[in-house]
Amino acid sequence: MCIVSVKTMTAAIKARKTLSGAGIESEILSLDRTLTKNGCAYGLGYPCAESRQVERILKMSKVSYGEFIGRRGE
Repeated sequence: MCIVSVKTMTAAIKARKTLSGAGIESEILSLDRTLTKNGCAYGLGYPCAESRQVERILKMSKVSYGEFIGRRGE
């Protein structure tokens, strides 16, 4: 699983709905704020194979996000 960070639960919900609409399954995660440069509190876990697609979809949809953290728990 890969993770993209987001600052708020509202942003996490919007990102999850946006990805779901594009056929990408994801889950909202609570993050330790020290894991990210901007202190983001939430993340969205998704299949790493979809990383490029996730970034493209979030940018095109103007969904606010932080950084891509990379693989976790694999």
